[in-house]
Amino acid sequence: MLERFRANGGEAWFNCTATNILFDEDKAVRGVETTCGTVETKYILCNMNQNMVYATMCPPEVVPERMVKLGNARTYSARMFVVYMGLDKTAEELGIKDYTIFLPTSADTVKEYNDGKTIADNCNQVMVCYNVVNPGFSPEGTCVVSLTSTFMDDDWANISQEDYVETKTAFAEKLIRLFEERTGFKVTPYIEELEIATPWTMCNYVNVPQGAAYGFELKDWDNMMPRMMMMGTEFPVKGLKFVGAASIRGDGYNSAIFSGDTLAKKTLAEMKAEEA
Repeated sequence: MLERFRANGGEAWFNCTATNILFDEDKAVRGVETTCGTVETKYILCNMNQNMVYATMCPPEVVPERMVKLGNARTYSARMFVVYMGLDKTAEELGIKDYTIFLPTSADTVKEYNDGKTIADNCNQVMVCYNVVNPGFSPEGTCVVSLTSTFMDDDWANISQEDYVETKTAFAEKLIRLFEERTGFKVTPYIEELEIATPWTMCNYVNVPQGAAYGFELKDWDNMMPRMMMMGTEFPVKGLKFVGAASIRGDGYNSAIFSGDTLAKKTLAEMKAEEA
């Protein structure tokens, strides 16, 4: 996707943080301040959580009261916990043939949802082995496997700083043990490198509230259909639209990508209309 973007004239900046959105006297977007300089533009497609952008990157006077109320009414979605393992065996040697394996404890979705609210009860996880689709992801004779679990409530806020390392280590060990029990794949003897990312990690590095990388939870009053129908009022700040998991289609890879496609086309139409 990056290569295609560049081939069409796009420019990508890495290790660069957007810090402030700039507005003109009519409260319309006029640019973005970043750690690599200021970009002048009338249009922004922002892949960040709206609450964080409105609270930290926009002056209060440009944010309509409705958006403040909407942000307060919404519930954050899945909070991410990931164990990254660098293994000194290949996927083939370990017997892993699938890129992704979903490992819930049951087919009872209500139980899974409720168990995912607490550290004590949460046992769901998704395995990803990157080398299955990209053999060169790690050096020859090795592979990288991640185990991801999601939390449906902010239970990590109940962990003290003193207990943080012990708690995250214990939960990571539980995920590894459950993975080995459920699949039969043995990974513990082959771990060379291991990193643990908790919701606190996501909050710190990705700047998502409570570590909720999946945006806002879809509710009966706030699901994909109402969001799509309200696109005209969902983005009331002129020139600013939100894409990604916290946007109109909700979370998940497909939804995040399609939200970008939909809103990019809408923005292009607005740009052409203005030129005309």
